[in-house]
Amino acid sequence: MSKASYLKAAAMGLLSLGAAACYGPVYGPAPHGTVVYDQPWGYYYYPSVRVYFQYSTGYYYYPSGGSWVRSRILPPTIRLDPRDRVQLHLDSDRPYLKSPQIIRKYPPRQDYRPTPDRDRKERNHLQKWYQERRR
Repeated sequence: MSKASYLKAAAMGLLSLGAAACYGPVYGPAPHGTVVYDQPWGYYYYPSVRVYFQYSTGYYYYPSGGSWVRSRILPPTIRLDPRDRVQLHLDSDRPYLKSPQIIRKYPPRQDYRPTPDRDRKERNHLQKWYQERRR
């Protein structure tokens, strides 16, 4: 192996390690300039309302009547707040299967007080974000 090939392989290895470090949970919206990698199973999780938003498909997952529902639209009784958002990268397209562990790790906020204005802005933000990445 030539020296140039060795250096190229080493650089690629370091880049992949750096990318892997970006896959942990991130609280709130990503800071300006932060790279968020699109993964098939990347989610925003809202602990206080137990809602997952899969940003690669635009689907919400939420509990209703003892089972989990997958929908592109949330019922109006569920209100989202961007301050109560956690970014998750799971190895499944069914986030609710790991819900007990996730609930333990990210308990609901005691001071959670969503407003209709924050909810509307968050829903619009999520749909706009999904639409931009679909193209």
